[in-house]
Amino acid sequence: AAGLCDKLQASVATSPVPVHVLTRGAQPARAEAADPTAAALWGLGRVLALREPERWGGLIDLDPAAAPADQAAAVIAALAGEEQAAIRSGRLLVPRLAPVTATLPEPMPIRGDRTYLVTGGLGGLGLALATHLIAAGARHLALVGRTASADKLPAALRDAGAEIRVFAADVADEAAIQAVAGELDASMPRVVGILHAAGVKDGATAEVLAPKLSGASVLDRLSRRWPVELFALFGSAAAVWGDRDLPAYAAGNAALDALAHRRRAEGLPATAVDWARFDVAGMLSETAAEDFDRLGIRAIPAERAFVTMRSLAAAGRPQAVVADVDWDAFKAVYEGRRQRPMLSRLGSARAPIVESSATASLPPRPVVAARLRTLVAGLLGVEETEVDPERGFFALGLDSFGVVELRRAIEREYGLELPTAALFEAPSIAALAARLVPDTEAEAVAGVTTAPYEPIAIVGAGLRLPGGVRDLDGLRRLLFDGIDAVVDLPEGRRTGPLPPEPVLRQAGWLDAVDRFDADFFGISPREAAQIDPQHRLLL
Repeated sequence: AAGLCDKLQASVATSPVPVHVLTRGAQPARAEAADPTAAALWGLGRVLALREPERWGGLIDLDPAAAPADQAAAVIAALAGEEQAAIRSGRLLVPRLAPVTATLPEPMPIRGDRTYLVTGGLGGLGLALATHLIAAGARHLALVGRTASADKLPAALRDAGAEIRVFAADVADEAAIQAVAGELDASMPRVVGILHAAGVKDGATAEVLAPKLSGASVLDRLSRRWPVELFALFGSAAAVWGDRDLPAYAAGNAALDALAHRRRAEGLPATAVDWARFDVAGMLSETAAEDFDRLGIRAIPAERAFVTMRSLAAAGRPQAVVADVDWDAFKAVYEGRRQRPMLSRLGSARAPIVESSATASLPPRPVVAARLRTLVAGLLGVEETEVDPERGFFALGLDSFGVVELRRAIEREYGLELPTAALFEAPSIAALAARLVPDTEAEAVAGVTTAPYEPIAIVGAGLRLPGGVRDLDGLRRLLFDGIDAVVDLPEGRRTGPLPPEPVLRQAGWLDAVDRFDADFFGISPREAAQIDPQHRLLL
């Protein structure tokens, strides 16, 4: 899995065209078993969609019950409008993140006469989890960690009235974990709960995947020797919506999710919880905490989180995201470069743009433009003279966070409510000032009357269609001369040989798609590469 993830990252980073990843049976689209190794690519893909938006195409999971060659038409359909899709029985299924509306059952009881095994047991999360389990009634705990030592147990846990055994073992080392299991069988009550909280966020891909993918697989096999009732996998929401800084971590946690679904399909207990943010000291750096604040991701109290996890296990849910999020703030950043269909059911609809009464109260356009220049300079930490009002915000150096901060500053400054995409639709100081303060005199149309049933007259048309159509004459020739515009993929738009199947190589291709003149429009090469291709064609 680590090798596949590294190859995918390298491929996307150098690809001249958007990359789509096809897997087979990686997603539990219909509550079936899923392949954890292939699912890791989905976690990574969700990160690459944020890091390389211009080079990323999407994720498509083929139906494992059908031959790949028979799914070509469904694959082509999946490429339109969705970032992620699964094909099952010829149907296209897409993921949507939505709030849980059903009432969860009472938390799964914790038994005092049985043992609970916690991996990552001496980390901040593991210790908080151990404290919760004891408060809920556990009297026998086995805490496992790579460098675990009984000396690291806080006094509050040592004095909590429970038997706590500490084992130093790498959860990805099956021999070491089997040795731990042998000691548990010999000296402690039967294990009925396994809670996998071990993980590494930073490092080489293989190092980060090991405790997640390999470690969870070891625990999966180990659990079959005991009457396990609770099998909880502590994942991360990065596996669901991505995290630019944690590609391998997102991949590993997506594998955890798939493993939980596979166990459930086999009739075994499993619940993978993709946590957004814990209120546990030491889990986030100061920078990461600030980023979460700006994204609107609030910390969940540990006790509340663990109770929710037990309720999800009692409900038999194989996977859930547990998060306290201001979705409007979150989507403002995550949907800065493109729409994220998976988030479409979250957040509230914002007003389309300022009301006319609010617009009328704004200062003249030059004053607004000057103020915008000051705000942008402040966000960039540069002098106002260094800010070109005609250059795009990204070309000036603002990132998605910066653009969102600018929108919020404008809203505070003028008492307006702007839509999330306002600064991407008007991507420079000059364009935004023109949008906020339109030239009403130039745009007004006065004294024009039309007769009823006015005949429609086509005065002119600009066209770019397959078959070399650039005007109405070209469209007429295409239609009346029987020209076939469906042809093989042009030489300059492919990197390898043509596939043998016509359905995979033929389409209606536009010509001269590489002729966009960025300089003519005052757009930097970097910004031009990030513009939607249809936007470039329109320009």
